[in-house]
Order: sequence, then structure tokens, then C-alpha cells
Amino acid sequence: MRYFAYHNAGLHAITINFISELQRFVESDVDSDISPLSIASNAEYIVCTKIDASERINAVLGFVLLQMPSGVIVLLGSGEVISLKLIIDPKILVETVKIKEETDKSLLKLEAKSELDRMLEPSFVDHIKSMLKRDVTQPILSVDKTNTPNPQECYELLAQAIEVLRTQYLKRHELVRAEITKRVNTIKLRKAQQEHEIADLEKERENIRETAHRLAERFEEISDQQEIITKKCQHLVRQAHTRLPTNPIADKEFAQEVERINKETKALTNSMQKARDTINKQTYHISKYNQTAKKKSFHLPERQEKNIKEILMQIAAEVDSQIRDVKHINQQLGV
Repeated sequence: MRYFAYHNAGLHAITINFISELQRFVESDVDSDISPLSIASNAEYIVCTKIDASERINAVLGFVLLQMPSGVIVLLGSGEVISLKLIIDPKILVETVKIKEETDKSLLKLEAKSELDRMLEPSFVDHIKSMLKRDVTQPILSVDKTNTPNPQECYELLAQAIEVLRTQYLKRHELVRAEITKRVNTIKLRKAQQEHEIADLEKERENIRETAHRLAERFEEISDQQEIITKKCQHLVRQAHTRLPTNPIADKEFAQEVERINKETKALTNSMQKARDTINKQTYHISKYNQTAKKKSFHLPERQEKNIKEILMQIAAEVDSQIRDVKHINQQLGV
């Protein structure tokens, strides 16, 4: 809550912070003890009309508070009217309870982070604002223009203004410049570290890719060798069975039958491969013909199209029949 007090030396704005805390405690449904009323109030010197200890005054005779836009109008004893916009708004002041909760949360987060992350975690803008925040207020001077101050008073006023400028502005800006330089160096260090980590990750990725490629090639070689060895073993087993001295006539006939079926299977496989090649060739010619036909807007007669479809269906039926025969032979051989 904010109050305004005007007097012979100017205008003050007093902000009492603990009233909002009392109001929140009264409106709260949860039974809890009220926190200690240790929140400091704020006093802002808005307008100064008396700069020395003399009896010359320029008292504030009237005061009006504007809502929209927020501002004040002050009538002075010299007849001067001052209109000012209010800079300080109690609604934007951060409550102490919220600050405490946010501080506790930030502490829990910072415990699990490195020192570099702790330096980069707080809001840099808020940190700079806190560094630029002044300890004293510099009110607007509005003295009686009919009474001119003497040189000593002007010198004291100028010296005071220079001291405030040196301590509250220049010194803080030097600290802010040093903090910004420190921040830039920290970010550069972080960037260099991240670039180094990215380079290491890129090298690791290339190594993993090369290793995976070598493993894939090795796997293919092992698979091919395993297939060759398996075929050799099967061939040796068949030859061993055919050359056994105690092999009965039925086994020899079975071996001959297997040999005959194997030859037929190879012949069917060759025929099927030729049929596939024929189908692929015809499909290629048909696709080329369709592309040419689209360009030339040429269409086959229905009879030729029907004949081509019948030929393709006949070839497909023959291929299916040969595939079924091969599968049947493989089932008989146990392959």
C-alpha cells in the first residue's frame, strides 16, 4: 500500500509492504502462523522544494493523484504547477514470500550443477538491474524562482550532485562493465568447451561408423563362408552315403532319384530365371512404351492389348507352376 505526504520541503511517497502480507494472511483459508513483519517499507523523495536550512520555503499547497495514466500534479507556493509520471508502482514490487520460494527452488537446482553452470544460471538482466539499483533517491528540485540561492548554496548543491553521480552512477557502471566482461569471458570459455566436446563426439561418431562398417563386411564374409561350408558338408554327406559298401539297392536308387530331381530343379530354376528376365524385359518395354505413348498420345488397339495381357498372364501362370514344382521338390528332399 502506498501513501503520499506533502509538506514545506516537497513531496514523499511511502510504500508500506507488510499490509499486503496481512491482507493475504486474513484472506487465506489455511491455518498458519503469520510470518514476522520484518519487511522494510520504502520512502521515495519525489519533489524537493527546499535545499538549505534557511527560512525560504516553497511549500506544496495542493496535490492530485492521477490513476490513468499514473501520475501526480503538485501546486507549489510559488504558483508553479508540476506534473509528474509515477515511476514506482507497488504492483510490480516482488513479494518477499515469492522471493523466498524462488530462492529455495534455485538453491535445489544449483546443488546438482557445476560451478560454470552456477555462474550462468541466474538471470543476467536481473543481476545487472540489482547492481544498477541506487541506494538513495534523487528528487526533482523545484525551488522558488523569486529567491536566487547564493554561490555557496549553488556550490554545495553541485558538489552533492557530483558526489551522487560518482557514487551512485559512475561507480556502479564500472562494476557493471567488469561484470559484463566477466560474463563474456565465461560464455567464451563455455563455448570453447562445448566446441571441444562436439569435436570429440564427432570423432567418436566417425570411429563408431567405421567400426560398424567393418563389422558388417566381416559378417557378410562369415555368412558367405558358412554357406559354402554348409554346401560342402551336404555334398560330402551325400557322396559318403552313395559310396558305402553296405549300401542297399534302394539307397542307390534313392540317390539316383535325388540326382535326377536335383537336375530337374536346376532346369526349373533356369527356366524360372529366364521367365523372370522375360517378364522384367517386357515390363521395361511396357513402361517405356507407356512413357512414349503419353508423349505421343498413342494407344494400342484393344486386340493387341488383350493379346499382351493374355501372354503375360500365361507367363505368370507358368512361373507360378514352376515355383510350386520347385517347392514340392524341396519338400521331398527335405531342403
